[in-house]
Amino acid sequence: MKEEDVRDKVMRILFDNFGERNTWEGEGKFTRFKLRSEFGASECKAEHAINYKLPNGSTLSHESDIFIGEESLGKCVSLEIKHESAVTDQFKARCYDIIHMRNTYGKSLLTIMLFVKVPSKGISIENAREICYAFDHLFGIPLTSLDNQKEWSKLTSIIGGFLRLRD
Repeated sequence: MKEEDVRDKVMRILFDNFGERNTWEGEGKFTRFKLRSEFGASECKAEHAINYKLPNGSTLSHESDIFIGEESLGKCVSLEIKHESAVTDQFKARCYDIIHMRNTYGKSLLTIMLFVKVPSKGISIENAREICYAFDHLFGIPLTSLDNQKEWSKLTSIIGGFLRLRD
């Protein structure tokens, strides 16, 4: 299984939980769908770029593995996926972007790192959690548990709670 396979699986889970029927478009990194009305008038997109500002005023772009929402609507989710990673620098680079994205978007942005841990490969979930301190949430899921619905329920609950429109 590759990281893009995990992304595609997560997109399907998100669609099943938040998607408006008959709005699924594309495949792979071109997948997108509209959210049901109770989650706002926005979309979920694979591989979406979001700009952020640096302290010196210049702007950089970050490519979220999965992005939910519209920056202009005030609520969005950036979900990063790491799979079978043995290199801490990959986590550190994403954390750098998240720190600056948080400074740019504040509480209107929910940041999540999803780390699919392959047994006996890569860094530990605990090490990933320490590096990714700037993320709102880090979900560590063992590769052997990817098909376990219970593993996904906390993730979808947090995203749904953040996006759900309040009366």
